[in-house]
Order: sequence, then C-alpha cells, then structure tokens
Amino acid sequence: GEPYIAGIDSGTIYKIVSSTLQVEENELIDLKIFPNPATNSITLGLDGGGMQIKSINIISIHGKLVATISNIQESSVNISTKDFKTGMYFVEVITNEGLSVNKKLIKI
Repeated sequence: GEPYIAGIDSGTIYKIVSSTLQVEENELIDLKIFPNPATNSITLGLDGGGMQIKSINIISIHGKLVATISNIQESSVNISTKDFKTGMYFVEVITNEGLSVNKKLIKI
C-alpha cells in the first residue's frame, strides 16, 4: 500500500509521495576543499565550466553561521580557519550562476 502519516497536533493525514531522504549533491559543480581536514586555512576551488564563487557560508554542525564571505567573483578562495573550533562544518558555496553546493569540512 501507499504510506501515510498523521500530524499529532493537527490530526491532518499526509500521503508520502517519495520515501527518498537523501540529498543529491549538485553534480554540475566540481567544488574542491583542501586540505580537508584543515588546521589553519582552506582553499575552495571550482574546477572547469568557467564558474566563479560568488559567496560562501560556513555553518557549524549545530546550525550556527560561523562565517560568510560575499562579492568574491573568483574561481578559487583561501579562507583562514585558525579561529574555528575543532569539529565538523558545512561549507555552502553559491556560484555567479546562482547554483549552490554544500560540502563537509573537518577542522582539527
């Protein structure tokens, strides 16, 4: 049969139309982060396609925005990580074409 769930508070019944819970990485963007794991700095680079990095958001595993850099317009960017606490972060890169890609970053 088809799967359904009910909202506890509202009592509304929802039909599940897709049970896929994975997030597909944007395969149009070849983003490199190195070194990863990082100590003092990282380099973010877009390979091929002529795309440039427009902005970068770095988000902690707890969802806190740790750093944001905008108006970049380069295919490669160096970022200091020496003030980041040890742990895992998510790096969101937005290109000049409006595409977005997220990668994991480990700070040691």
